[in-house]
Amino acid sequence: RRAPEAAAAALRAHSSVPGFGHFLYPGGDPRAELVLTALWRRRGTARLRRRVEELSEAVVAHSGLRPNIDLASAAVMRSLNLPAAAGEVVFQVARSYGITAHVLEEYPETPLRWRGRQATG
Repeated sequence: RRAPEAAAAALRAHSSVPGFGHFLYPGGDPRAELVLTALWRRRGTARLRRRVEELSEAVVAHSGLRPNIDLASAAVMRSLNLPAAAGEVVFQVARSYGITAHVLEEYPETPLRWRGRQATG
C-alpha cells in the first residue's frame, strides 16, 4: 500500500497514525528529527528515507501530525534489519535513559517537579 493510502486508512480507523504526533511536541518531535538526521547520514538508507519522507508528507497533509520518536525508532530498526519484536526492547532501553535524565534534572530542584500530562504545579 502506498503511503497516502496507508495514512488515510489509519486516520479513518484510528484518528491517528502510529509514529506521528506527540502531546508535548505538537510542532514536531525534536528527538525524531535528531535521530532521523543521523540515520540519513548512513550509507544505504536512501530508499528508506524516501519511504519515510513520503509517509511523513502524506500524514502531515492529511492530519498535520508530524513524525515522533516512535517513527524514528522504527526507521532505525528497519535500517538495522532488526525484527519487529525488538521494538519493545528498544523502547524500554530508550525509556530508561529518558527516565534517568529526568531524575538527574530534578535532583537539584526543591521541591521536585512533575512533568506529566496532569501537571498541577
